[in-house]
Amino acid sequence: MIPAGASQPLIKPRSIDDVPILALTLWSSRADGFALRRIAAPLDKEIKAIPDVSETRLIGGLRRQLGVTLDRDRMAGYGVDTAAVLGALGESNRELRAGSFAQAVVDAGAVRFRPMLLTASAVVVGASVMLFDPIFQGLAISLMAGEVASTLLSRMAVPVLYYLA
Repeated sequence: MIPAGASQPLIKPRSIDDVPILALTLWSSRADGFALRRIAAPLDKEIKAIPDVSETRLIGGLRRQLGVTLDRDRMAGYGVDTAAVLGALGESNRELRAGSFAQAVVDAGAVRFRPMLLTASAVVVGASVMLFDPIFQGLAISLMAGEVASTLLSRMAVPVLYYLA
C-alpha cells in the first residue's frame, strides 16, 4: 500500500543506452568554475546536435549569481518596500525546464500578469480621486490613460512582438 499523499511509483525500463559512454572533464589552473561552465555549455550544445546522441548532462561549475544591495532611501523615493523587492526576486529566482522562446514569453506573461494588473489598478483607482478636482483633473486623466496604455502594451503588444520575432 502506498501511504496517503505519496505519488505512484515511477517504473522505468533500464537498458544499455542508460549507461554513459563518454564523460568529458574540463579542468584549468587559470579558469575558475564559472568560466569552465561557460566553456562547457556550448560544447554540450554541440554534442547534443550530433545524430543519435540521446542525452547529455552538464554537471558542476559555478552558475551565474547576482548580488542585490538595497538602497532604502531610493526605494522610499519610489514607494517600494523591502518585502516587495524580496517578493519580486523570489518570483524571478526560479529554475524551470527549458523550452522554446515562445513558450517562455507566454509563461513569463502568465506569471507577471496578476501583479502588474493589480499595480495598474491601484494607480488608476488612486488617480480617480483627483478626477473631482478641476486643477488636477487633467493630470489624473493623463496618469490613468498612461497606466492603462502601458499595461496593455507590456502585457499584450510586447509579448506578441517577441512571439513573432
